[in-house]
Amino acid sequence: MLSLMSLDLEDARTRGLHERLSPYVRELFSRAAHHARVMHADEISREHLLMVLLEDEESAASQAVLFGFADPETLVAETLALSPGILVVGSGASLPFSPLGVRGLFRARELAAESGASAVGTALLFAGSRPVLPDELRSLIPGETGDQPASDGTSEPIPTDGPLFAHFDAPARRALGTACRTAGRLGRSAISPAHIVEACLETEPELALRVGVAASRVRSLFAGRDADESEPPEGVLVADDPLATLLEALPAGAGSMGLLAAFYELGSEEVVQMLSRHKVTPDLVARAGDSFRDPEIPARRGASPDLLEGGA
Repeated sequence: MLSLMSLDLEDARTRGLHERLSPYVRELFSRAAHHARVMHADEISREHLLMVLLEDEESAASQAVLFGFADPETLVAETLALSPGILVVGSGASLPFSPLGVRGLFRARELAAESGASAVGTALLFAGSRPVLPDELRSLIPGETGDQPASDGTSEPIPTDGPLFAHFDAPARRALGTACRTAGRLGRSAISPAHIVEACLETEPELALRVGVAASRVRSLFAGRDADESEPPEGVLVADDPLATLLEALPAGAGSMGLLAAFYELGSEEVVQMLSRHKVTPDLVARAGDSFRDPEIPARRGASPDLLEGGA
């Protein structure tokens, strides 16, 4: 269960937006805030809201998409790839990192800065991710990776702030892509440190030799225990300026059909192109008209509007 705690209702603009929305779109706004936290985003974006809108097959907008012979599941996947956050965007799957997965990424960057390395390589990615594994998994994997990269005395130290992946080298990025594909193959909703550790050993055999355990062995040891079920860090978020502008332009009490139409007027260029490519056009919204209805809130959830079910 998920409450409004993800929305910063102490922020006057966000509170005003929340109050003018229909009960159903208000729920979507709350769920988008939770989704943005799961994505490790700093603010709630238009893409976060569009994704939760399309995910709910009971919404009028999602039913209209099906009416136009578009596939909401494909649209959700493409919207995820466009969403702000810490994630891997791939042709086969795009997934965010789990809370512990993100902790390992930041630790890898810290290790690179501490050692004076010129980049975050696969060994440092492994060294940052292994310690955040659950105890029962960490104890199964040796932690020694051999000599850590040292500074050559000519490169600038890696900063510990700014864009997270700016100083990850190509092999480390390939390992993260492999971790994403592994998580997707296993049906996970996020990339965990278990997926990252396995991917490091898979993509760099020399690292596996130094550690003393093969990726295939790790895969067997982690089977069924690879998911990270921890909750994202507590916190509240506000709508970013583009999302706030879009919501302010909606007629008061507008439902999901009005919201979907607004993305053509005030959505990003990438979102408009995506919707057009899937034949989700203003004409489709106009033809659907009032044929579809949003679910009643709170009756559908069996809870008050302040206690909402949500997903990532």
